[in-house]
Amino acid sequence: MSGSILAYAVWVLFLLFLISETHCLRERLLFTIFIANFALALGMAATPARPAAAAIARQVSLALWILGAIYSICFIMRPIPAKSQKA
Repeated sequence: MSGSILAYAVWVLFLLFLISETHCLRERLLFTIFIANFALALGMAATPARPAAAAIARQVSLALWILGAIYSICFIMRPIPAKSQKA
C-alpha cells in the first residue's frame, strides 16, 4: 500500500513540474486533468474508504480518463494555431 501512495505522490509532483514548464494553455489543462485523477488515486490509496465511496471514486476516475482522452484527441484533430510574426 505505501508503494502505491509513493508512486501516486511522485506522479502528482512530476505533473506539477510539467505544468510549470509548459507555456501552452491546452497542455496545462490536460495536465490539470491528470493531476486531478492522480490526486484522487492518492487520496484513495492513503485513506480507507467504504465500498460506496470507492465505487464513486472509480467512476470519477474513469470520467477523468475519458475526458483526458477526448481532450488529447482534440489536440490531434485541431492543430495549434501559428503565432503571427511581427516585424
